[in-house]
Amino acid sequence: MALTEAELTLCNQALAMIGQKEIDYTDTSTADTGTAGNPYNRCDLIYDQTRNALLRSFEWNFARTRLALVGDWATGEDYTTDQYVWVSSVLYRCNTAHTSDVWETAYVMDGSEYVMDGTNYVRDDDITFYWDIVTDRPETYWTYRYALPADFSRFISKWLRQNEDNYKLEGKYLLTDETELDINYIKKVTDTDQFDDLFAEVLIFDLAIKLTFSLMGGAYQTQALRKSLNDERKKKISTAKSVNSIEKIEGVWPSRQWVNARYGDGKV
Repeated sequence: MALTEAELTLCNQALAMIGQKEIDYTDTSTADTGTAGNPYNRCDLIYDQTRNALLRSFEWNFARTRLALVGDWATGEDYTTDQYVWVSSVLYRCNTAHTSDVWETAYVMDGSEYVMDGTNYVRDDDITFYWDIVTDRPETYWTYRYALPADFSRFISKWLRQNEDNYKLEGKYLLTDETELDINYIKKVTDTDQFDDLFAEVLIFDLAIKLTFSLMGGAYQTQALRKSLNDERKKKISTAKSVNSIEKIEGVWPSRQWVNARYGDGKV
């Protein structure tokens, strides 16, 4: 998968850290500075994996999201291909993202060659189907198996603690007995414009460290550079986690001591 210009900008900052030439996004011919060269191929190879690993390593505020994974049909909702709904005790999974406030049985793929549209039967390939009937069940004592969202990276730990008795993770599926399920998780954010600045800083260091192996070999000077990068990376991730933790605290009042000092007896 080709890097975007914004992704290449992050990679170029990583290359600069290890003394390598920057890559010209518009140049596809030059072996050392163009997108046809080895440095570009190395960046392209490691970028997605490095970003995804960093997202999964911590509960980044900018990547937190919620999803009504399973629930009853609700009118006027935007549905994604990650969601399930129950209608008349039948479970359906969305196959086409859409917004609808009307449940149309004609738009359910049930495996038949023909479906009822009003009072007439029509071929199923003449209809845009939004929903598939879910018939598979887990081969365990759990009742239902729901596919995790396509952008899923990890669950929020607080959500896990509150629901640890209600589900089991199995590969890319969530096993549970629940017929309604709202999940809170870290998503795979691919748009660089959504990155927190401190996350981006750590990502650049991670890219730089990996690139030393593929572009610079194992010389003593390279090992010393790698150690220096790792040391600086520890500082960056510590700062990022600290700021992230402070900003995710909600509804916290100032300490009683501070309030007293400002409004009360003046003692600190």
